[in-house]
Amino acid sequence: MPPVFTRGITDALDLYAGLGYQRIVPPAPETVERGWGNPAVGAKWRFYENEASKLSFALKPEIQFPVSDSHDESLPSAFATGRG
Repeated sequence: MPPVFTRGITDALDLYAGLGYQRIVPPAPETVERGWGNPAVGAKWRFYENEASKLSFALKPEIQFPVSDSHDESLPSAFATGRG
């Protein structure tokens, strides 16, 4: 489970920041790849809510920041690789 910090600013607006850790286990004899993914920040804005029908709509934009160069095209751009 990636660490994510979320803070409710108002009843309809939440801000969040997170960082993911990934591990890819390929078939043998390939090596396991693992590392931290791209950090991300975003917001969730609930612009419509109808309590009677329990219906709501929201927008959730997110920005990811590439933090490293990956030379392995099978991994995300900010993936730190490990051996073993």
